[in-house]
Amino acid sequence: MATLGLMASWASALFGGWALVCGLAADTSTHPFRRSAARALAASAVAALVASGALLVLLVTGDVTINYVARSISTNLDTPYRLVALWNLPAGAVLPSAALVAATGWLVGRRATSALGTASTGAIVVALCAASLAAAPFSTLPWRPTDGLGLAPDLQRPLSVVGVVALTLAVAGAAALVARAAEHLAHDPGAARPDVIAAGAVGREAREAREAREAREDGAAPMILTLAFLALCMWATARGSFEAGGTPSPSPLAARHGALGASLAALVLAWRARRGGAAAAFAGALGALGVLSAVLLGALPRSGAGWAVAAFAMVSLGAATMGAVVAALGERGIVTRVLGVTASLVLGAAGAATLWLTDTGGSGMNVPAQLLLIGGGLAIVAAEASAELAREGRKQWLTLAMFAAAGALAMAMAPSSAPVSALAIGWSLLAGASTGAAISRLLHPPVSGDRVRGPILALAVALAALGAAGEGWARLSVATLASGATAMVAAPIGAPFSLAHQGISRYEDGNAHVEALALEASRSHRPLALLSTDRREYVDSREELLGPANRRPALLTTPLQELRVHLDDVAVDEGATLRLAVVPFTLAWIGALACLVVLSATLFVPGMARRSLPASSDIALA
Repeated sequence: MATLGLMASWASALFGGWALVCGLAADTSTHPFRRSAARALAASAVAALVASGALLVLLVTGDVTINYVARSISTNLDTPYRLVALWNLPAGAVLPSAALVAATGWLVGRRATSALGTASTGAIVVALCAASLAAAPFSTLPWRPTDGLGLAPDLQRPLSVVGVVALTLAVAGAAALVARAAEHLAHDPGAARPDVIAAGAVGREAREAREAREAREDGAAPMILTLAFLALCMWATARGSFEAGGTPSPSPLAARHGALGASLAALVLAWRARRGGAAAAFAGALGALGVLSAVLLGALPRSGAGWAVAAFAMVSLGAATMGAVVAALGERGIVTRVLGVTASLVLGAAGAATLWLTDTGGSGMNVPAQLLLIGGGLAIVAAEASAELAREGRKQWLTLAMFAAAGALAMAMAPSSAPVSALAIGWSLLAGASTGAAISRLLHPPVSGDRVRGPILALAVALAALGAAGEGWARLSVATLASGATAMVAAPIGAPFSLAHQGISRYEDGNAHVEALALEASRSHRPLALLSTDRREYVDSREELLGPANRRPALLTTPLQELRVHLDDVAVDEGATLRLAVVPFTLAWIGALACLVVLSATLFVPGMARRSLPASSDIALA
């Protein structure tokens, strides 16, 4: 089975290379190489799928003589965990990603008038397969180990699995964006297209404007779906890792140590780059794909590695930023142009700061990165408002003055000694601005399916910013609780919570030794729930520790806030030391995700899918 997997991996890479070569050689729509490139891409998808299946069989059978299996499971894992181990390391995770990328590239290329999109997809598949082959996942170890190294604890939670699968789908969606942009890049702006001539628009400016509009429209559906998948990945990864005790916060901004925040910034830059024509759209889409792939491959900064490891992600983010800046320079109106360039540069800086500040300690989205992200978001909202005012013939400078005054007010309200509160005020300001933009767009007639999508996304941004603001307003405390004692936890909204120590229990859960604390939560003398927070030691079949113990928190969610209880230590007399946090507005994250799901669903509603988006760029409010 290992031989089959290795041969399938090589076959996928070679078929992808053939699709690249033939796609570049096919200079006409009827060239025979174009059909050969499409068939090669389909064969590459099948080969990558076979390689993924072979690795899954090896994981399920528990053949620890194989390199990837020995590094990803222990023999005391159940079958569902062994299936999840396909995403335990980048060498395995890129195989289903390569299959999806090749499949989506083939689907996009079927209706394309150029083979350049197929060639671009082939290059992406080759890169993904090369990343897997370089790690030699199917190689046989020179000895037979007693047991494997074990599955990452973060993946032993369902939400974490949802996160990695959503990331794989987001990478495939970004590859589809690259293929779309490459297909438009293949058109010669100087050549008159038949449909343009039929409409009587034979001028160079009219042709370029039409091609830019078609590039925006054709890529809107993959962009919306990619954004939705990335949002699902960020939310599920954050919640799953936190519930497994892997991260200090379940905020999506801190997911994967903040690197997914840089992916979001890159996608927003790619969206804005779609206004600048085929070249800018291609640069933006390729940059977003690079950052997403860097997260999938783990090519992020680590302590002691620095720029050498982050170079690929940084260059990709630079490409996305460049595309967005080029598009902004082509805007009409000096205010819109200045705000667009500012937003692109600030968002690019926010993504770079997030990547650079990412480390094994999980300090990704700290104060500088969040401030840059807030500033970029406000600049985007201001640019969109300015463009809308320009279309209505109103003064653009009023928009700039309004946002400058709002920013000065927010900074005046922020205590200089409390940067977290300053961040919360900034996120609140962005939430308010996005809500105002959504309302103004809904009230502006005519209201159609296409014009509704912009407000939905603006509302998603507003809810996400509100959730981020809630993280800044959190109440943090530490409590030592004796057996049978009660502790009071202050809440930002409403009455405090009461936690009663109900005792310590010790038991086995799969491949983990668990030491759990039971707590009875109540509020205003009204019982709420029985919570359990625990400390887990994961062991292999020989009862040897697979790593340091994980502390899984207890969560209690109410409509307005969430109580998080972390078990730090258990004393000999069963007294417990707890870290406590009450965070308001956490349900806003789910609301933002729901908005993106609704936005994606509108793409498949009859009558609303005639064109993905109009020439207006309301969607850039992300």
